[in-house]
Amino acid sequence: LDVPPPMNPRRFLDLARELVAGVRAGAPVTGGGGEPECRAAIGRAYYAAFLSAREFLNRIGVWVTPTAGGHVAVQ
Repeated sequence: LDVPPPMNPRRFLDLARELVAGVRAGAPVTGGGGEPECRAAIGRAYYAAFLSAREFLNRIGVWVTPTAGGHVAVQ
């Protein structure tokens, strides 16, 4: 089995910032008031924080499985 490389949390945070910047500039990707972009930005920022926390815990010897259960374990 080929194991994919770990995801880069920074890319998710950068995407969240880009989505919010578009809304602030009055040019959301989807048009309208920017609600979809803001909701997506929150999700991407959360995922960036989760991945960073999981990487940290794994580095200090607390193994967090890369599954849905990992979210509860990180909390």
